[in-house]
Amino acid sequence: MKSTLFYLIRLTSLLLVIVFLCKCQSKHKFDIHKLEGTWVEDTQKDYSFTEIWKEESNGLSGQGLEINQGNSKVTENLQIIEEKDQLVYKATVIEQNGGSTVSFPAISESENEITFENLQHDFPQNIQYKILSEDQLQITVSAKAEGQKQEFVLNMKRK
Repeated sequence: MKSTLFYLIRLTSLLLVIVFLCKCQSKHKFDIHKLEGTWVEDTQKDYSFTEIWKEESNGLSGQGLEINQGNSKVTENLQIIEEKDQLVYKATVIEQNGGSTVSFPAISESENEITFENLQHDFPQNIQYKILSEDQLQITVSAKAEGQKQEFVLNMKRK
């Protein structure tokens, strides 16, 4: 009797640990926290772009900045959050879209790459983050208009 009770307690404890570990694991292949920090465009031009990401309780929040001859200007406020078990990239571009936030749900993700898409938006329609290494990131921003693909690629390094 004692050994059966002891066995049931051990089995129950083991099951609780397994359930807890399963709930703690992310359901997403791409870990958004890899984006935390400051990323600067790797360019020698006077004009460049910077993204700053920080952890928030519901995901990440960030800002996009234009750097022109040493002067910085915030151009967009960003978020990557989870909505209904899906990662969503949200951008509020200053002086565009009437101040409205545009959402881009994730359409594909792997360990080092995530693509967000909103085909109803004019530009961009796709935003892709690709982690090349711990300190290198490639951001591809694109759209298709009248059968023509428009895109630009930002090669970023961690600051």
